[in-house]
Order: sequence, then C-alpha cells, then structure tokens
Amino acid sequence: MEGGLALIRKLQPKDQEAAGYKLLIDHFEALKSFAILPYDTEAEAIFHGFPKNIRRQGRQDCQIAAIALTHEATVITRNERHFAQIPSVVFENWVD
Repeated sequence: MEGGLALIRKLQPKDQEAAGYKLLIDHFEALKSFAILPYDTEAEAIFHGFPKNIRRQGRQDCQIAAIALTHEATVITRNERHFAQIPSVVFENWVD
C-alpha cells in the first residue's frame, strides 16, 4: 500500500490526485479475491533457515518467500533480483 501511495503521489499531478486514489482503491478491491496466507511458526522457521546474508538484504521479501514455501505457492513480484537469491522460492514477474 505504501508503495502504491508513493507512486500515485509521484506520478499524478496534484489536480488529479483524487483519480490516483481511486485507482489505488480499485486495486485494493481487486486484491480481495486473493487468499492472504499467514506468516505462522512454520514460515518463521523457514525464514530463520535462510542464510543471514540473504535475510539482511530484505527481511520482508524473505518472510514473503517463507510464506510461499510453507504453502507451496508462487511469489508474484517485480523484484526478480532479490527473490532469485532466496533458496527454493518459486517466483514470477507479471509486469515485464
């Protein structure tokens, strides 16, 4: 959400800010159709099993990867460079 707001503020002229927020709300509504997977004790154990140098590069991305591994899910991301360094995680980039 923070990234979306930052992008809206950066790209939208101030007189179109309301349209930017509507776009954000529309995206938020679309996300409701996706299941939210928990960061539970199993994911936490996987997270702590990642090498420390990987965890330091991006704690939240590593937690996302751990959740995906726990549920045998695919991570959808534009951040291919970082997720490629996380052991065993499957990811796809739907943007490029």
